[in-house]
Amino acid sequence: MLIKHVTRMQAPITAASKIILNNWKLSGTTVISAALTFGDFQNFYPHLHILATDGCFYNDAAFMVCPPPDTGELEKLLRYEVFKMLKAEGKITDVVIENMLNWHHSGFNVYCGKTIWPHNQEGLENLARYIIRASFSQERMTYVAAQDTSDGIAKRVFIYQFQP
Repeated sequence: MLIKHVTRMQAPITAASKIILNNWKLSGTTVISAALTFGDFQNFYPHLHILATDGCFYNDAAFMVCPPPDTGELEKLLRYEVFKMLKAEGKITDVVIENMLNWHHSGFNVYCGKTIWPHNQEGLENLARYIIRASFSQERMTYVAAQDTSDGIAKRVFIYQFQP
């Protein structure tokens, strides 16, 4: 079942990549995407991490930086592509789409972070770790020995620290 959901994410990934590439209308723009299917509590939470260059190289090796994309427009286009895919699969109808389009919070969000410059090695490494992050962090897991539990059964506990 999980493979089926991940495979379905190919349409939004392709749509998001096309949207980004068309936004800049440049050849040589690169997009890397990763489909993730989990949230902080191992719940099913399909979402995309997309890393895109913010410009391209000229023939003389000079790099042209483009203005940042309009995240509101990207969000609308991505929502449209996902709804189109779900409707084509018979999962939702026009009535459902119309209803969801009127929600105050659409369930879609696009975030464009700050530029990470080539000389910022730490920033590049952090981004690389984030885009392919594991489904859980061992640092957030705690082992509770059997003698320390009320039922005498050893446990592995996920510790979540809320960070407002």
